[in-house]
Amino acid sequence: MASYLELIRPAQSLTETRGRVVGIDHPTSRAVTLTLRPDSTWSRHLPGQHVELGVDIGGVRYTRPFSLASSPDQPDGLLEITAACTGGPVTTHLRDRLRIGTLLTLSPAQGDFILPQYSPNGLLFICGGSGITPVMSMIRTLHARGREEAVALLHYSRNQAEQLYRAETRELARQHACLQLMTVHTRESDTTHTSHFAEHDLNEVRDYATRDVFVCGPVGLTREVTQYFRAHHPRSRVHSEYFTSIGQMGSRPRTHTVVEFARSGFSVRDNGDCLLRQAEEAGLSPAHGCRRGVCRRCVHTLISGTVRDLTTGLTVSEPRSDVRLCVSVPDDDVVLDL
Repeated sequence: MASYLELIRPAQSLTETRGRVVGIDHPTSRAVTLTLRPDSTWSRHLPGQHVELGVDIGGVRYTRPFSLASSPDQPDGLLEITAACTGGPVTTHLRDRLRIGTLLTLSPAQGDFILPQYSPNGLLFICGGSGITPVMSMIRTLHARGREEAVALLHYSRNQAEQLYRAETRELARQHACLQLMTVHTRESDTTHTSHFAEHDLNEVRDYATRDVFVCGPVGLTREVTQYFRAHHPRSRVHSEYFTSIGQMGSRPRTHTVVEFARSGFSVRDNGDCLLRQAEEAGLSPAHGCRRGVCRRCVHTLISGTVRDLTTGLTVSEPRSDVRLCVSVPDDDVVLDL
């Protein structure tokens, strides 16, 4: 019955949730914003959560995680996703070739990077680039619910032209005195900032160490903010999420390093990417979920060798240790139980 129903009503599926593309916008030259109308099987998300978005490209189903920028309180029920093009097949397709009316698959909303029920000491959002998308879901929800906690938003972007949601955040800050907006353009000639966090960027934020802190963006930014608060304000509540695939941030390849997948009988030369991508390029299909080191669905056992966890910078070499493939790279010859 399910197959006949899907032939009659292709937007309806009994086995997966689908969303129809009803809007496409290009806020910058490197980004695309999609507006999706989910089918009746969609369950509401919490502000800040992400979904696994499935798209068919050349007859192959690709699945990638994207944060939702829309508030769950949006009356029309539409979902918004803004993706920065990383040069990969999925983001390139979404930016350049997707069309209105296309059906995409949607996982249930996932993640615990979510807006607290109440923050008596206020909120501090620190984000880089497209890492602002889950933060927009939270800020829009605060606005929709009339919440008036003190909110500070520190947004790093390359320059003004590439700053996502610039007009909307400025307008919200104009409307709400409780929203403090700070931007750092890391590639403009009149700034001395690097692409990562600097302590003095928080000088204008009152009592920031007592607030609920949310940081989302590139691995370097997220790691530096987390380490700063851990060292200087250990009692601060810091919530972090790596917005882009950590596997894209791997170490330089070691031309003589070999990665062996013992159960599958395959071995490859290290190319510097994360172990999950190297396994996939070898033709394997290990289970995975978020591709950010959060869900732990891609964990496999280390038999021998040393790997480096990109989220912590720590190495793991103890045999039978758990290794998160999506956030780990080889440090020398590695054998995995895969």
